[in-house]
Amino acid sequence: AALLMDSQAAILALQSDQTKSGRYLVNEFHRQARLLQAKRRPLWIRRVPGHISVHGNEMIDAEAKLAVQGSSTA
Repeated sequence: AALLMDSQAAILALQSDQTKSGRYLVNEFHRQARLLQAKRRPLWIRRVPGHISVHGNEMIDAEAKLAVQGSSTA
């Protein structure tokens, strides 16, 4: 599995034990990552440039905004 993120801060939070805000999300991420590892499925985390002609970026940004507003289609 690949996790492509345009937020360096989020990537650093996943790697740090120091994160206080949103710690429950980091803990859930690590729980899900362990489930992948148990199935012997690799996980790659890569930083991608945000808002720079990345295929599908506009759609993902729009979906993220809807999710924040509580209207996600996911």
